[in-house]
Amino acid sequence: HISELEATLYRGFSYLLSPASRSKSGRIIWTNDAIATLAGLWKRLYSPTCIAQFFGLKTTAIAEAARRAGMPDRRGLPIISSSKHRDPFAEPENQTLVGMMVQKLCRLTKKLFFVRPRDTRTVHYSFQGRIALNRRETKMDDWSIGGSVTNTSKDFLTKISFI
Repeated sequence: HISELEATLYRGFSYLLSPASRSKSGRIIWTNDAIATLAGLWKRLYSPTCIAQFFGLKTTAIAEAARRAGMPDRRGLPIISSSKHRDPFAEPENQTLVGMMVQKLCRLTKKLFFVRPRDTRTVHYSFQGRIALNRRETKMDDWSIGGSVTNTSKDFLTKISFI
């Protein structure tokens, strides 16, 4: 066990050791290394609060990142609220959870994400990749030749199609 003072100091400066980087505005940038670290802690059944302390973030940021990365729900499993060791990765992984997480790389964003074993062949894009695809589709739907179509040009196009 680590002393209470060491634990307080470690929590206070954990953001310096965090695998996640930040933008100039201070927002977290979820790199593939940070997502892999999050997944490693998630598999060891640490609570979002405990993981947030490790990353130096808020609990909601961790929960949202886990949801976006496709990590499975851990309802009914014994969640660990604090690390017994100095190294949080010394805790063994939960094999049930490991079996539910297949690691993939998004074809569009090249971000790391996880799916269930039954979805390995059907899911090719991460949460962020699906959002980007939806944006592209809406931009293509909004796109038209020469700007917006007026009523007169619609009538003209209809007359041409029937000739």
